[in-house]
Amino acid sequence: MTLLVDGRQHSYALRGIVYHGDNHFTARVVTVEGRVWYHDGMVTGRELVPEGILTSRIDLTSCQSRTAIVTVYARRVVNDLGN
Repeated sequence: MTLLVDGRQHSYALRGIVYHGDNHFTARVVTVEGRVWYHDGMVTGRELVPEGILTSRIDLTSCQSRTAIVTVYARRVVNDLGN
């Protein structure tokens, strides 16, 4: 995603999604490399479960019968010059 901020374009990449359903939260984490990991503290404990690559056909709108309620984006740093 690209946004215009103070007259400059800044790119942002998806880094996480929080899901909610049945009074329980779960999450997916997206790495810089685009790998998608699933987390449910009640089921997986401290472990993350690999789900695939972001470009694959993973439905990000829902997960384990829960609905996406929050998306987390991080600004991409292109180089050390602040571009």
